[in-house]
Amino acid sequence: MTRPDRRRTINKTTTLVAPQTVLWTVLAGKEEALALLGVAARKNGFRPPSFEASGVLLEIPRSLRKRRPASRLAGAVTETERGTAICWSSGEDIQREHGHLLSVEEALPAGKIYYHGMEEACAASGLVFEGRRAFRNVVRSLAGDERVLAVAKGKLASEPGIVALTDQRLLFVQDDVLGSPTLNVPLSSIGRIVLGKKSTGETLRIGIKPPTVMISHMGHGEGHGITAKFRECMNELSRTTPVFPMQGESSQPAATLSRSIPHGLDKSLQP
Repeated sequence: MTRPDRRRTINKTTTLVAPQTVLWTVLAGKEEALALLGVAARKNGFRPPSFEASGVLLEIPRSLRKRRPASRLAGAVTETERGTAICWSSGEDIQREHGHLLSVEEALPAGKIYYHGMEEACAASGLVFEGRRAFRNVVRSLAGDERVLAVAKGKLASEPGIVALTDQRLLFVQDDVLGSPTLNVPLSSIGRIVLGKKSTGETLRIGIKPPTVMISHMGHGEGHGITAKFRECMNELSRTTPVFPMQGESSQPAATLSRSIPHGLDKSLQP
């Protein structure tokens, strides 16, 4: 008997709001990273990038057939312990230039861009993204040392987005917004996460103070993955957190919930 494929595919045509800057962390030394960039640029029909001591300049030639104006993208290059960081700055046509960067990023070899564990978390949950551009929405919200442990696709109220549990917090990032997460809750501020099942998919009820937040419409096993990893994190925190916090140190970091999603609160579970 053939088991049904429970993997869910996220449509790559979702419209994203382009940020002013885009940070790549290439898992390679500076020379190799710039060489890979050159190959990826040529695959997209762009000119070979030019390099300077502290940066790189990517030139996109004009194309009448593609209705593409000429443009330039400048990136500041820094060597780090993890590899090579390239911080790209957009010009006036932010949306178009961000699209050029995403095309180049997708032409890079697999495994060469650091996505904070997103790829492994997606594989564990059976969640499949069509193209790497879907990772951008989550990755740009993370701290440099933050790692994604579990990921799901769901809805906060009626807004679709990505649920990401990291080793520091729980995030909900809307599909069409490249900015601050709609939901941003430190792990220590979560009292409990309750897994539920409905005909529309799995649900999570996240107990924070003062409200309880409901995330719904998750695929089979995705909500379970979030709750299981959350328990592991809390068990680890209980073994490492001091019994008596230092004077003046808050034991409950503030959670944030964007007011743009007022109906995401589940009042039935509030104390």
